[in-house]
Amino acid sequence: RIVNHSEYGTPSARPSQRIRDSSLNSLKCDPILLTLDQANRLLEQFHETCRVRRWKLIAVGIMRTHLHAVVGVSGDPNPEKVRGDLKAWCSRKLTQTWGKPASDSWWTEGGSNRKLADESAVEAVLHYIRRQLNPLVIWTIEDQEFGPVIR
Repeated sequence: RIVNHSEYGTPSARPSQRIRDSSLNSLKCDPILLTLDQANRLLEQFHETCRVRRWKLIAVGIMRTHLHAVVGVSGDPNPEKVRGDLKAWCSRKLTQTWGKPASDSWWTEGGSNRKLADESAVEAVLHYIRRQLNPLVIWTIEDQEFGPVIR
């Protein structure tokens, strides 16, 4: 039986040395490790982008090596467009302050962009984001009043 490790409630996939080696060999420069200052700037940018686009920011989890964002959008836009807008706006903000990275991009190509089917799917992703190991910043819509949780 094939297990989809990205589904809520399934175990994480075991690390693969072959995939790790392949990924390291494809890097254009050293990996980018986000700082707390960069994470806070990204959170601000997520809020601004969503305000301008009239999207609802539901959750953000920013770790040193990756991030997660849950955004509510009206209509049925292509998720790749939503992800692309977020990456573009965040790239501009990071580059304004810290300059362009050696690889010419803050991000890898692509990334997950799943549509969440219902409220239980959103809750499952919120649970996943809240349980990230060693986050720099975790923010959910419930934190609106209190501000982000900074680790």
